Amino acid sequence: MESLFRPAQVFQWWRSSAFEPKLTSRSATLTSTSDAGAHELIRILDEAAQMGQQVTETVSTSVEAQPTANAASICRWQLLNLRQQLADMEPSRAFRSLREQALKHLDAAASAAQSLSYGYRLHNLDRICDGGEAFDEHLAALARIRTRLAEAG
Repeated sequence: MESLFRPAQVFQWWRSSAFEPKLTSRSATLTSTSDAGAHELIRILDEAAQMGQQVTETVSTSVEAQPTANAASICRWQLLNLRQQLADMEPSRAFRSLREQALKHLDAAASAAQSLSYGYRLHNLDRICDGGEAFDEHLAALARIRTRLAEAG
């Protein structure tokens, strides 16, 4: 039987993404301040992926809806905290666009986690499916942003 929210596919993008920024060749146009901003943004994106992985593991292993709903709610709260950290950053002009995209996707991932949580609490399959799919999509978009940052660094 195939699950409505496919945990095996969640974060498949993350397993194939680079985990560390490339250190072998630095662009001469990056300053130490912008480099630090890129590393901070990468750290935030890594934490978001880790939180999503925890939700995925909970969905995969839990047989009851309440622990899964709780994990999704906690993930939402953590994503919103990361979003605030990112909003408080003053990135260089080179990373401003990526920061704005990351903010948008963190907001959307938090909203999807909330939908997922409500779906499990209320046993609403539409919310579980829609929330899981949106959660996956937005975290995949964050991974693409992370990959672009790592390649730029």
